[in-house]
Amino acid sequence: MKNLSYEERLRKLKLPTLKYRRNRGDMIEVYKIISKKYDPEASNFIMLRKDYTERETNRGNTKKLLVQRPKLNIRKYSFSVRVTHLWNSLPESVVSAKTLNTFKNRLDKF
Repeated sequence: MKNLSYEERLRKLKLPTLKYRRNRGDMIEVYKIISKKYDPEASNFIMLRKDYTERETNRGNTKKLLVQRPKLNIRKYSFSVRVTHLWNSLPESVVSAKTLNTFKNRLDKF
């Protein structure tokens, strides 16, 4: 195995890439924050958008996050900024899941 490349090892072991696992973990955490699995005081850095137009509700999902523009480079790669675009691109069928396991299954299929 040590002579194989990263991609070949993953294929042989039938494992997903680190990027996929990181994105999946981020989306699971956002789902937990939005569905209030955590203390609301601890998760006030993720905000839902309130200003939908009719056109925007037909695209993506109804639980879109507010896009935050970081003023400093140090905050550019923080969790709340990093996950916004990926979460907003998820379809309504994924984000409207009632349970965490349902969300995970729908996310994996998407």
